[in-house]
Amino acid sequence: MNFCNQCNRETNYTVLETYKEQYFDEYRCESQWHIIKCGGCNTVSFRSEFHDIESGYPVRDPYSGQEEWEVPITVETFPKAQKFRLIEGSEHIPDAIYKAYKQTLSAYKEEATILVGIGCRAIIEAICTDQSANEGNLEQSIDKMSSKGVLSKQDANLLHSIRFLGNDAAHEIKEPSLEQLNVTLKIVEHLLYSLYILPKNAEKIMDTIIDSYGEFEYLVSVCTRKSNPGQELPLKDILGKKVMRRIMRNLEKFQTELNRRIAEGTYTKLAFGKTEEGRKGQKFQYYIISH
Repeated sequence: MNFCNQCNRETNYTVLETYKEQYFDEYRCESQWHIIKCGGCNTVSFRSEFHDIESGYPVRDPYSGQEEWEVPITVETFPKAQKFRLIEGSEHIPDAIYKAYKQTLSAYKEEATILVGIGCRAIIEAICTDQSANEGNLEQSIDKMSSKGVLSKQDANLLHSIRFLGNDAAHEIKEPSLEQLNVTLKIVEHLLYSLYILPKNAEKIMDTIIDSYGEFEYLVSVCTRKSNPGQELPLKDILGKKVMRRIMRNLEKFQTELNRRIAEGTYTKLAFGKTEEGRKGQKFQYYIISH
C-alpha cells in the first residue's frame, strides 16, 4: 500500500520500474527506488525504500507458528504525501488566517513538525485578532473568545491544548508527534469551518441571525428597492417578516444607529417620516423611501 495524493488515501500500486543497491560491508542494508502507478487512479509517483537489514528481528507467524525475519523499512513518496489539504470553502477564511493556515499545511507536508506546532498557535492568534479578542496574552485572548460566546468552553479548552503545544515548539524547540499534530490540525479545521465557512454556506440557503450593523444596513438598502419612492412605511413593512425575525434581538441597537446615520446625512436611501404611538405607549418611526 502507498499513499496516493490524488485518491487522498492508501491504495494498492503497481511497480513500473525498480532500481536497487545493497550494502553488506560495515552495515547490512538495501536501498530501493520504484516508479509506481496507483491501482485506483493510475497516478504515477516515485517511492523510495530503505531496508534496514541490520536491525531485522524474528517474528512468529500466529497461523503457521514459524518464525519469519522482519526487516524495518523506511518509505518516502514523491511528491510527498499531502494528508491534510485546504478545507473546502477556505476562500471564506480571512486573509491573514488563511496565509497562516496554508503555510502550516505546507510545513506538515514536509514533516517540519516544530514549524507545524508554531503555525497552529499562530492560526489561533490570528483568529483571536479577527474576533477582536486580543487580551494581553494568548491564554487571556482564548478565554475572552469563550466569554464573548465565540467559542464554547470545550472548544476553548481544546485551543489551550494547541497553545501548550505551540509554546513547547516555539520556546523549548520540543518536537510534537505526528499523532498530536493530526489531532491539532483537525481541531483547527473544525474551528475554521464553524467560524468562517459554515456561516457563509448557511447564509446562502437559510435565514440566519444578523449580528452586524453593516449587514443590517445592506438588507435595508436591498428592501427599499421593493417600495416606491415617496412611500412612508415603518421599518417592519420595509423589511418584511422574514428579515425582521433575523434582526429582532438587535433591532433597537440597529435602528438607533440607522436613525443617527439618517440624521447625519450619511445614509440617504431613507428619510424620517411621521412617528406613531403604539398600544403600549411605544413609538414607531416611519421612514420615507427616498431612493
